[in-house]
Amino acid sequence: MVEAAASGLRLIAPDHSAYRPYLDASTASLIRSSEVPAHFPGGGTTGELFRHTSWWAPDEAAAVAAIRAAIDGRDAPRRSARERVLRDFTWKQATRQLVALLDEIQPGGGRRRGWLTLPWARR
Repeated sequence: MVEAAASGLRLIAPDHSAYRPYLDASTASLIRSSEVPAHFPGGGTTGELFRHTSWWAPDEAAAVAAIRAAIDGRDAPRRSARERVLRDFTWKQATRQLVALLDEIQPGGGRRRGWLTLPWARR
């Protein structure tokens, strides 16, 4: 979805946590979704990976309606998410966020001298 947003495409996405950092109703047709227990019908070892987990299930009727509206040209015009994705979702930004997170969880509460010295990762 990030690649589609960066390409400037019109977007239809489930409305849940994975997409909310870069999409909203002004940039995408968001489909109602609900958290449901994950299930792997094959069972076995792979099925165990899904035990006690959940995922998001989009409202299928709403998804069909959104796709039909887009195909027919009846969907509401939206701003492109391209600018936001290209500005906020870069490797530099991801590295800054990772360094900040590592600083927060470092034992002793303080930053060690020389912990990470990438010139563009400094605050």
